[in-house]
Amino acid sequence: NPEDILNVTILVNKVAEKKYGAIGENGAMEITTTAASRATLENAFKVNPNPVRQSAKVEFVLLKRKQVSVMIYDQSGKKMTTLVNRKMNKGMHELNWDASNLPSGVYYVNLLVEGDKPFTKSVVVQTGL
Repeated sequence: NPEDILNVTILVNKVAEKKYGAIGENGAMEITTTAASRATLENAFKVNPNPVRQSAKVEFVLLKRKQVSVMIYDQSGKKMTTLVNRKMNKGMHELNWDASNLPSGVYYVNLLVEGDKPFTKSVVVQTGL
């Protein structure tokens, strides 16, 4: 019965809206979970080139406006520099990292987005080549 199908669809959409807080146009569910958001952030977090000779681009995407910190650490855990520490708008972001003053070695680029666990990429810096 088409009326029963419509009632089931409405019920499913109401349950999804209550649980996930988002229903799209024409009753289509738009479910965004923390895991999906984290996977998107992790896949979009890149440091190029790697190895770094002089400078690199740090790229990441935000699904919402959030507080963001991007810091560079050496192998001992010492913070070498902070590339950004502020609220940033939703969308794709690209930061420039000047690594020319660092000695060659392995460094860690740490991306911390408000409300999430940090993401870390290891990067090889080869200066003086």
